[in-house]
Amino acid sequence: MEIYLYKKTTSSQNDQIYAFENLHEDLTVPLSEEVLSKKGALLQFELRNYNPLVKDRNCVDTVLVNQLRQNSPFFSNLYDYFVDNSDYITTITDFGENNSYSLLIYKMDEEIFIKQFDGNKLLSNNSLIGEFDQRRLTKTRKKLLIFDGNFDFYFNLNDDTVIVKNNSRFEKICNYEAYFNNIRNDRIIEIRDSNLISNFDEIYEEIDNKKYNRLFTQLNTFDVETITSNHELITRLERKDIYFDNNQFEIRTSENSHILLFLISGLVSINNFDQVVVSKDHELIIDRDVNATNQIVRI
Repeated sequence: MEIYLYKKTTSSQNDQIYAFENLHEDLTVPLSEEVLSKKGALLQFELRNYNPLVKDRNCVDTVLVNQLRQNSPFFSNLYDYFVDNSDYITTITDFGENNSYSLLIYKMDEEIFIKQFDGNKLLSNNSLIGEFDQRRLTKTRKKLLIFDGNFDFYFNLNDDTVIVKNNSRFEKICNYEAYFNNIRNDRIIEIRDSNLISNFDEIYEEIDNKKYNRLFTQLNTFDVETITSNHELITRLERKDIYFDNNQFEIRTSENSHILLFLISGLVSINNFDQVVVSKDHELIIDRDVNATNQIVRI
């Protein structure tokens, strides 16, 4: 087992990675066992392609390595560290301040386990930590680092898949917000150029909003025919000031734009309770702010 601390900077090109040397097996053996135990428990779940819009507690999300390298400069740099740039890994000789490090990394054979580093796990010699020895309690002069087997995601250098354990931390570590913003910009251009919405300029400000970022990742096709062939659905849309005429939609209330975005994604339908639900993988109700489930959008 190898253990690293990673320091992220404002420019990912200047990120630094540090390695611990002289690891004793009384630490690495139980720590390795705990990591592998948590990995084994994770792999008991069904694996699915990463879906930022809908979370499923019965599945574990996966991302292709090459796709993540394209979407996340951080991950691409980190991957290169372990594949090509071992000379750039510096040995840790002393701890910096608690907040200097961003990530804790375990490497076991060809598997890389990454977790967000909690500064509270690093106890400096300035901390008031009592050390009990031979009936005496004194302030420790040691620098202590607390380990556990948890991780947020991992990958194998010989495989093409990243396994995600903690979605929110995975997105934060890999700066998925920037990726989401890029996707939203591209999809908005596609919608504009498709002439699907007759009053696009009037709703642009509403849909160009990061609260819809996760939804835009699902807009891979505009399944208009399925919507327009359902006359009952068109009637329901009109209740929300969304009208279809001359092969174009007109959204007269911009705040309802998200309803049409859901429908043209091709991933949703209307159930018997007039609720917008995801119809691919599992039936989950999506809320109007796109960031949660179990709330209802009625049309």
